Amino acid sequence: MDKVYGAFISFKNSGNDSKPTEDREIARKLYTALKAHDVEPFYSNVTLQNLGEAVFKNSINEALDKAVVLIVLGTQLSYLESPWVKYEWDSFQTDILNGVKKNAVIITYTKNTVPTKLPRILRSYQNFQIGIDPLNKVVEFVCNYISNNSGKPSTPAITAAPDLHGKPGQKSAYNSDYGNEFQRLKIQAEHTLESDMKAISYIKDKIQRNELTVLDVGAAYGLVADSRFGNDEQVRSIICIDNNKNVIDRGKEMVKNDKIHFEVIDIEADDFEWNMDTLFRELNLESVDIIYSALTLLHLKDPLKALRRLRKYLRKDGFILVRGSDDGCKMAYPDENGLMRNIIEQYMLVNGVSDRMNGRKIYTQLVDSGFNDVRMFSEMHDLSGYDFDQRTTLFAESFAHRIDECQLQLDKNPDDLNARNAYDWMRTALELFEDEFHQKDFWYAEYDFIGVGRK
Repeated sequence: MDKVYGAFISFKNSGNDSKPTEDREIARKLYTALKAHDVEPFYSNVTLQNLGEAVFKNSINEALDKAVVLIVLGTQLSYLESPWVKYEWDSFQTDILNGVKKNAVIITYTKNTVPTKLPRILRSYQNFQIGIDPLNKVVEFVCNYISNNSGKPSTPAITAAPDLHGKPGQKSAYNSDYGNEFQRLKIQAEHTLESDMKAISYIKDKIQRNELTVLDVGAAYGLVADSRFGNDEQVRSIICIDNNKNVIDRGKEMVKNDKIHFEVIDIEADDFEWNMDTLFRELNLESVDIIYSALTLLHLKDPLKALRRLRKYLRKDGFILVRGSDDGCKMAYPDENGLMRNIIEQYMLVNGVSDRMNGRKIYTQLVDSGFNDVRMFSEMHDLSGYDFDQRTTLFAESFAHRIDECQLQLDKNPDDLNARNAYDWMRTALELFEDEFHQKDFWYAEYDFIGVGRK
């Protein structure tokens, strides 16, 4: 751990009922405010996850050694005497008295508590009252103290891009009806329409026949299939399959198009071919003309196996269109602290996250699955010319959803410190990055990756 910490925020994270304390939320706001003033604070719920430290106490001790200001935060007196909080302020004070920490100071940030009621060691230090003294007053004190006594610590530079590989071989925990995913998918469908239509036009120019049948794999609510093929006079029927019964049922209610047939089928299940063969007999089909699949392969444990399975149901000279995502091709500037890259790195450490480097693999995956004449299409989206609302929408599509997997893991393991840290870090990081998104001079770009292959 090589960061220089200007401030260390000491607080009690969970109460006796194991629920988050009020202190934790105040500490998070304090952390965000200090970061905004270019002070590097140590806030365990964010910093430990960001560093990836395995040993909690070692991380605490090293951060205490480096900090100039210790902020002891407590909404209850008992919280200040809790084991970890007491250890932090007691050891920090010992270092001050012994001359180990020169020009360091402790401040207290408490609620409904007069300084004379604080533990004796803390009484002589500057006290701020939660709810009376504004947060920016505390931040101003910390910034001034650091500036006057030790020089403001600098944020370490990002010297090299991290090596990002994705997570092949792991099926993701993605859930298309979790949280705000329905709204995000609607936004995504609109943003990627132009990219898809270029590839679809290419396919239709090659096929040049009518009465086409389309199979949409991982169709979710059917919104994308309807927008791409629903009003196409060349398309006779659209089969939408997904492994999530909830989204299929909702799709049947929402999408009123006689061309579309919804079916619950899991492409990775052992009975996939049996279910598909049964469906094709019911629909009196031998094969389909176009297979379409958007942002599905990245969630699969074995994309190659899935593609080879699908190939069986495509007619000779039929086409497959696959759209993927690739976090490694996202760009942001200025992003001096590497916040975007840190978000991506930390996101890929969360259990159940999909292969976010899938976009670059599509060409090879299609070729290795037996498809011919594979061609790649790409389309860049960037913030130039975007207004406030458009920036908000793109952020919601590309980044805001990343808290969901962290929340899922925390829901499964509410007492897991790593899961809690991951959630708190991601929430704070996303808030900071969204603020960057809305700065007029901030530029961000991403690409849609689409692969087209012929059988």
